[in-house]
Amino acid sequence: MPKTLLLFVTMTATMILFLLLFFPFHNLALGIVSMAIATLLLFFAHFVLTDLDNPFEGTWNVRSEPFSDLVTRIR
Repeated sequence: MPKTLLLFVTMTATMILFLLLFFPFHNLALGIVSMAIATLLLFFAHFVLTDLDNPFEGTWNVRSEPFSDLVTRIR
């Protein structure tokens, strides 16, 4: 992933959280819950985006070993 795209995504997520911080929630509990949910969703979206940049490395990756094991068991 190009560094400029990663910077754009990171800055966009940061600005969403920053602007949500100043949203006039009339209920403090609703504001806290909304900030927590938005933060969690943006964190996971950022994690998935950076992890899927290279599908052969990272937490969620694609490997050929399960398929080769399946082929050897069938033969």
